[in-house]
Amino acid sequence: MGTKDPLPAGIAFLLAGIVCLGFGSWTVWHAWGNQAWPTVKGKMESTQVESYRTGSSRSKKTRYRAVLRFSYSVAGTTHQGEQSFDGFTTHASAKQRVADWSAGPLTVYVDPGDPGNVALTPGAEGGAWVLIAFGPVFAGLGGWMTAKGVHRRRLLAA
Repeated sequence: MGTKDPLPAGIAFLLAGIVCLGFGSWTVWHAWGNQAWPTVKGKMESTQVESYRTGSSRSKKTRYRAVLRFSYSVAGTTHQGEQSFDGFTTHASAKQRVADWSAGPLTVYVDPGDPGNVALTPGAEGGAWVLIAFGPVFAGLGGWMTAKGVHRRRLLAA
């Protein structure tokens, strides 16, 4: 028996695809809602560029995150907010994102049901769409591998 059983990997891919598709869809669904939220003016309090490592132990890559801390007022109460943007491949690109936000007026989208829940960018970010795009691919591959594994086990059992 020289070939490996595809069933365990198939189940893993199938579950990963379902999770990606579900989480991506949930994220997009909730992000679309914030486009209709009322806006208030905010004030940038501080910005920062952080580095972090991603990838496997053999191919670690440095990525950068732009972190924005800001204040805004709703119904006379001042709130503090923070939003981060991940995945920049260079320090300069993350720093440019920070500079872009710091240069102009800050518009804060505020959840009318929870003034502590805010967004600086309405709508879904690119990462959610990637999950939605790859979820069916993983699920389809997982379904095919699972079916192949089940078929193979039936043949071996006969």
